[in-house]
Amino acid sequence: ADIGTNTVTLTVIDNNNLVSTCQSNVTVVGVTQTCTIGATPTNTIYTGGDPKKIYLGYGPQSVILTATSSGAGSFNFSWSGAYLTGSGATRLFTPTTAGIYNIVCTTTNVNGYQATCNITLCVLDIRSGGSGNSQKVYLCHLPSGNQNNPQTLDISVNAVAGHLTNHPGDHLGSCNQTCEVSQAITARNVIEEKSMTSFEGMSFNVYPSPNNGKFVIDISTKEKGNLKLAVIDIMGRVVYSQNLKISGPENIPVNLEGEPHGLYLVKVEMNGQVQVKHVMLLK
Repeated sequence: ADIGTNTVTLTVIDNNNLVSTCQSNVTVVGVTQTCTIGATPTNTIYTGGDPKKIYLGYGPQSVILTATSSGAGSFNFSWSGAYLTGSGATRLFTPTTAGIYNIVCTTTNVNGYQATCNITLCVLDIRSGGSGNSQKVYLCHLPSGNQNNPQTLDISVNAVAGHLTNHPGDHLGSCNQTCEVSQAITARNVIEEKSMTSFEGMSFNVYPSPNNGKFVIDISTKEKGNLKLAVIDIMGRVVYSQNLKISGPENIPVNLEGEPHGLYLVKVEMNGQVQVKHVMLLK
């Protein structure tokens, strides 16, 4: 994987501890393997211009995901994620439930080298009633001359195109229904599904929140023991972890400046008991 010129040093030591060294340059020729995923809607119905958003009830109900890998030779493609069908470098993502979905693809070339890439897809359920040609959906309308007073409309799918064309500020979904809200709900559901037990004589806080990626986990306790910390994104990926022994209060700084904005979970575990709190990163 070390493309370019690499200096290799050989050191020889004999039984009398006499030392001699020599060097040689090894040049590695090639291209570092990379991977990207592109998204293409399955039809051209306009929904807002973002192919990574699907609105259940209107427009394309699936997205074609295509992985592209750079490097030498042919590739095998391994995918993970919900609602995927297909084979090879292409998958069809056809969700039936609203949420935030992280799709991951790992490419492997003939020499066994790998690259991993991912794409995050937002699915919003905007259906308000009816079905088929009678389907109705929510749409957020910004009245002309009063755009600071958005209104959620309940309209037929046949009227959506006209609203989006004649009112550039309008968008699909209710006015409080966005991918950011959906992301927060997903994270909240993860929290609620956790088995949380309060520690005897121990508590913790996270501050500041929101933050720019830097925050402190403030642990208040008189107990002694082994403590496990983990920061988890809404897809369940552990982005930070630490194990430490504590015998009193601790302030633990965390730096997640390289992570995207959004809601994260902070999990503290000790003696089989778990507490979870959330922290918001804003960039």
